[in-house]
Amino acid sequence: MRDIDLPNGSRRALFRKVASPSGVIVRREDPMMTKLLAIAAAIAAAATMTACGAKQDVVTTPSPHTVRVVLDYLPNANHVGLYTAQATGEFAKVGLNVKFITPSDPSAPLKLLQSGGADLAISYEPELLISRDKGAALLSVGTIAQRPLTSLISVNDKPVDPRKLEGAKIGTAGLPYQDAYLDQILSASGVDTTSVKKVNVGFDLVPAMLSRRVDATLG
Repeated sequence: MRDIDLPNGSRRALFRKVASPSGVIVRREDPMMTKLLAIAAAIAAAATMTACGAKQDVVTTPSPHTVRVVLDYLPNANHVGLYTAQATGEFAKVGLNVKFITPSDPSAPLKLLQSGGADLAISYEPELLISRDKGAALLSVGTIAQRPLTSLISVNDKPVDPRKLEGAKIGTAGLPYQDAYLDQILSASGVDTTSVKKVNVGFDLVPAMLSRRVDATLG
């Protein structure tokens, strides 16, 4: 594993910059990787300041350190602060050469992080807790979400009423915590959870609804 040193001033510059919601920043729980906490702070701050248009301090550009960050999903509006910070040179100003990795499927980020294929991962609190419960040595070191984002969604011409989902097909990204969320929604709405078919549609949440493969999606 690589031990990445963070230049002076990077931690402060980082934690001022991430307003785009997308979950928690996770690193491996390893004494040799403790400096990634500061790097995660820098990444979060750089994106937040860029997204919010905050006044930026003048920072002497240090030698760059490459940091691999695996996203939680396909690049989307939730990541705009991160990509804007990269495009405007905010990461470079604090000595970071950030490389974003698009996961092969929604369940891949934490697995890639554990295998050493990434230095940091963006994930979701429930997913991290489930992984830790299974023995994964992972830690949350920051957040780029201000509120929960998981939602039950349908197309406009067929609005979702949780009380009328008995016998429906609901698409998810295939993450374990989503099944638990969906079961809770159904139970609270008086629906027999066993009557609902859960379909793993991976990244294709919207296409699955538009093609009528599923009646709604949770994601």
